[in-house]
Amino acid sequence: MINNFKRDKQSITADWDSYNFSPIEGVVYKEVKNVIKDNGHLTELFRPEWFENTAIGQVFKVCLQPGAISAWHVHEVTIDRLAILTGTVKVVLFDARQDSPTQGLINEFKLSDHRPGTVFIPPGVWHGVQNIHHSESMILNMVDIAYRYENPDHLRIPFNDPQIPYSFEKRGI
Repeated sequence: MINNFKRDKQSITADWDSYNFSPIEGVVYKEVKNVIKDNGHLTELFRPEWFENTAIGQVFKVCLQPGAISAWHVHEVTIDRLAILTGTVKVVLFDARQDSPTQGLINEFKLSDHRPGTVFIPPGVWHGVQNIHHSESMILNMVDIAYRYENPDHLRIPFNDPQIPYSFEKRGI
């Protein structure tokens, strides 16, 4: 007999949607499907009708090594739109906005090239990303305001800062 086990909590519905998910105010997640073609596959990552603000000021790719964590940071005015190109990543959001009805809420998304999606992250929402894949993961970011070299719109704290009630698991992938 094996003792001291923990039963998994429900994480998905019978339709394979996230179970009991309450998005942070202003956060939008759009899951997309790979379209199988005769010569490979095609994946839509952004369409204007998916999001309220559709301005794109810059598009860039971020590569994360296995187990790497890029956290925590927040933008005062910039909107992030993250989509996965290769690998598997965990995107974690924390709402620290004092005027938000979802203040204190955490959202966690797992994105993969197998089950792709785009996460819309409004200004003021702290976020971090971790590569949970055994090889490099690539993320596409489609921000509404281009990076300002002289005055970056990036505020940062360490990934293990206790002000955010979330612990990234250190992975030895």
